Formats: sequence, C-alpha cells, structure tokens
Amino acid sequence: MNQDTRKGWMSLLAKAPTGQLKELWDGVGQVPDHTVLRAPEVGGVMVRGRTGGTGAPFNLGEMTVTRCSLKLANGTVGHAYVQGRDKDKGPHRRIDRCADANRCGHDHSRGNSCTA
Repeated sequence: MNQDTRKGWMSLLAKAPTGQLKELWDGVGQVPDHTVLRAPEVGGVMVRGRTGGTGAPFNLGEMTVTRCSLKLANGTVGHAYVQGRDKDKGPHRRIDRCADANRCGHDHSRGNSCTA
C-alpha cells in the first residue's frame, strides 16, 4: 500500500461517524488477537501553524485528541490519534491501524512506528 492510499484510508476512518464505524466493526466478526498497550485516553495537543505555510512556526491553540496503542500477536505495534473526545472510535481504529502498519511494511521490532 502506498503512502497516499494509506493517508486516504486513515483520513476516512478519522472522519467516519462513530455509530457507523461501530456497526461495521461489529459485522466483521473475527477480531485479530491483540494486546492493548494504551487504552483510549483523552488529552490535549498544541496545534502549530506557519504564516503563509513557510514562515516561522507559532502556537495556534490547543486541540483535544483521543489516543490509543496496541500490539498484534505477530509483534506489530500500532498507534492511533483521533481529534476529539470520542473513546468509542478508538477500539475500531486501533485494530485497523495495526493491521495497516503491518500491511505498509513497517518493522516495529526495530523501533519504527506507523502513525498518521
């Protein structure tokens, strides 16, 4: 999977309504074996900007995010960040993020991570 395709899938998942994601996820049936490294938790990040896209960076403001991390049975590690306070979106995205990390060929045993 190339970077642009992966970006498109991650963008779609991030913007999808939680109810629809949950309904589709429940229809999948078999969930990959995984260990939750960090359960979905709400926090804040500083959003930075640049004047004209090339100027000196400045702090635009804070944004609430929900993050989580997990590890698949094969050792693949995945991390997910979603804008907002929706912890219910986390479980659906974290499995996909790990599966996507595995598909995009990242070797997490060497310390690489796969985030969008």
